[in-house]
Amino acid sequence: MLLESEVLELHQKITVAVRVKLQAHLDGSVGRKWRGTEIARVFGLPSNRQSELKNPSSYPDKWISQPLLKKLIAGGFITVKEIKNLVPLSDDERNYVDELEIYEDRDFHKAITMAKKHGLSTKDITKLIIEKVSE
Repeated sequence: MLLESEVLELHQKITVAVRVKLQAHLDGSVGRKWRGTEIARVFGLPSNRQSELKNPSSYPDKWISQPLLKKLIAGGFITVKEIKNLVPLSDDERNYVDELEIYEDRDFHKAITMAKKHGLSTKDITKLIIEKVSE
């Protein structure tokens, strides 16, 4: 388990990887040349955050937050595998990043949303999952 200060350090390192990925989208080295507005619409990376990432010297204290990182993973902007390949990680950091992999599974998110729409709470869903894996 990472301490809060260690999570901040990790997010600083991940920010560099997201910056590399953003630049690859903007210059077309990932297949197509994307516009910032397209990146915002498709991946959920707001234009103001793109500006911060593109200009780290102008925004030296801006890092990818945990909610934004989860959103970028869920939206397919960056994968856990890419983070692992781009960022040097300690064992504890690797475990933290591995836990983010759940955000890549869109079917899982759809199932959770459907269960909530049918009146199940997060606690109910967790209990059902634990029961199933304990069988």
